[in-house]
Amino acid sequence: MDDRSRDTVEYLIRRYRLHDRVPVSLNTLLQHFTVREYDLSPRTLGFSLVMRHQVHIGINRTLDSASRRLTLAHESGHLISFHPGMNYTCERNTWFKIKLEHEAQIVAAYLLVPKLAVMCYGDRLTAQQLAARLDVPVSLVDLRWSQGVISGEI
Repeated sequence: MDDRSRDTVEYLIRRYRLHDRVPVSLNTLLQHFTVREYDLSPRTLGFSLVMRHQVHIGINRTLDSASRRLTLAHESGHLISFHPGMNYTCERNTWFKIKLEHEAQIVAAYLLVPKLAVMCYGDRLTAQQLAARLDVPVSLVDLRWSQGVISGEI
C-alpha cells in the first residue's frame, strides 16, 4: 500500500470512527455506496462497479458474515487506493496473485483489524481468537499483523 492510500485509510478510520468498537462496523463508510446481494458463482465473493454518479458493490448472498465483511472492505479498498478502471471482481484465493487485488486486501485488513487488536496477537490471543472477535477471516488478521511488522508500527 502506498503512502497516499495509507493516509486515506487512516483518515477514513478517524473520520468514521471505525475502530471505536469491535467488530468494526463499516456502515458509515458504506452509506456512500449502493450495496446489494446477488446470486454469484461460489468462486466470486463480490464486485464493485464505478459509474458516473454512483459506486455499486455487489456481494455474493451465500457468504458467511466474516467473508461478507471482508468482501465489502476489499471492494472499498479498490476505491480507497484510487485503482484505475471501473470494475473489480473479488474471487476466492486470488488476491495474492494480482497487485491491485493484494493492495485492496491490505486496505481491508487495515479497515477491519484495528492496530490495538492486532497488538494482542500472539501474546494474549491467537489469530483464530482475534478473527472470531473481529468477525473476519483468520487470513486477514495474519495479513494485518504482517503489515504492521513490516511497517514498524507493531
